[in-house]
Amino acid sequence: MVKRAKKTNRARARHSVERLEDRELLSTLLEGLAANDLTGTTVTPLGNIFDDSTAGLVGDDFAISAPDALSAAGEVYIVFGGPHLNPTPAAQLGCITPPTRATNCSLINTFLTNRVALRIIGERPGDLAGYSIAGVGNAIGDSRPDVLIGAPFALNAGGESTGRVYLIGGEYIAGVINTARTIGGTAVATINLASPDAAATFRTFEGLGLGDQAGNSVAGLGQGNF
Repeated sequence: MVKRAKKTNRARARHSVERLEDRELLSTLLEGLAANDLTGTTVTPLGNIFDDSTAGLVGDDFAISAPDALSAAGEVYIVFGGPHLNPTPAAQLGCITPPTRATNCSLINTFLTNRVALRIIGERPGDLAGYSIAGVGNAIGDSRPDVLIGAPFALNAGGESTGRVYLIGGEYIAGVINTARTIGGTAVATINLASPDAAATFRTFEGLGLGDQAGNSVAGLGQGNF
């Protein structure tokens, strides 16, 4: 049986770069949306899924999981690369001295509403979608990096906690964020694992038996001849 991570009051994911010559830490602090979401359980690089130089979205993207969000259905946030990830150090000082929060801390919700991030929602309470995440390169062959998401406690024909893994095509992810940016207003780019678009590059892999917990760990292998 897999031991689940201990819940904390404030779970955070930090994307940071350290300048070795003077040890100055440049950091963007991304805080979760709700108590006990376990935001930051898994953080992984994805490569350059979505690139829009006119909007300043350039550079590689990364994923952050919150497997206990939405009654443990789980959520995954894909954050797109760009200058929004590189504030001045002074702007973040209030964020790293809890319990006081500075008004300029970067909530993931701010990134979602500004459409520099995308949200993926788990299918069913208790699935823990996002317990594991991996960037798998161009596995589908749609010319963009793809993403694997594990939901080890998912229910399927094999029984409870059989587990499920989702392979989401980078082209699908890019299309969803591009549509939200075109709509504007309050639109938030969202993929619901329970109801993906019919034409999406999207695959699922099911565990075989009761308690198998397929998706407890996922990984990309790169290109090779096996």
